[in-house]
Amino acid sequence: ERQGALKLFAGRGKVLAGRVDASGCYPGVTREYARMVFNIPLTGGRQYLMDFFTVKGGASHLWTFHADGESLELPAGLSMEAFDAKALGGKGTGAEWLAEGHSARLPAGSHRLTWQFDPDTVTTAYYLTSTPQELIHAVAPGLRDPKTPYLKVPLHIVMARAAGPENVFAMALETSQGGSRLSGALRLPLAKGSRGACAVKVEHGEGLDLVVLAEEGTAPVRIKDFPSFELTGRSAVVRLATGNRVESLWLEGAGRLAYGELHLEGLAPPSGKILLVDAARHRLVSDLAILPPAAVTGERLLVVEGEK
Repeated sequence: ERQGALKLFAGRGKVLAGRVDASGCYPGVTREYARMVFNIPLTGGRQYLMDFFTVKGGASHLWTFHADGESLELPAGLSMEAFDAKALGGKGTGAEWLAEGHSARLPAGSHRLTWQFDPDTVTTAYYLTSTPQELIHAVAPGLRDPKTPYLKVPLHIVMARAAGPENVFAMALETSQGGSRLSGALRLPLAKGSRGACAVKVEHGEGLDLVVLAEEGTAPVRIKDFPSFELTGRSAVVRLATGNRVESLWLEGAGRLAYGELHLEGLAPPSGKILLVDAARHRLVSDLAILPPAAVTGERLLVVEGEK
């Protein structure tokens, strides 16, 4: 019951995406415990990640992230106070390794975090929240020094604690050499009548991206500051160039994504049951309603355990 299930693996195309749900990790408490990550391309073979962590159920939620780095630059203007990070969990949770804890009230907005790995390599993250939360910083021993193998050096960990029962933790991040391409990120307010979605604007050297994660079965999602945008579906990415000109659209599965006069209609992935597994001949027989070959070439078959 506590195991996670792969719900989406989009491994072909410009935008790569995956979603895993482990709703049963806290039996009787969590109704949803899901992570969705987008790998979104930039020019020059670079890319950044857009990360959503959705939690439903429970009174208090703790989001945690760390990256390699000899130093960590926290958001400016925070009043950090001493905090007992070990009190976050009991033995076996990992909290016993935390030290030098500090915490501060984190206002709603976009907060930049920077891990400096070496003079050229940096991880830049924008943590995005629509409600006030508590930011916690602590260090733990790690194996993170490439020059001296197995030397334990401090590992900088950032946590955000928010009141339940429902939260969507969102972060845009890039690890880069020679400076980050990301110039900003922000959670966007939805238009009147839209609900059940998290919309983010990520700004970079090529323009900006609108990245939206919506709840399944909700009404069309519209964004207040981008009235040309409309999504009926689970998730989408719109890349806008200078002057808000549409450069590309990406849509998960069935649904409809529109921006102005342009729109994208999605197809539901084929599904069915496995009828026969012939291991000796490396053959699998199923009753899948297969789409035209061009629609499935290069895709992966996702197998999930079900009723026999």
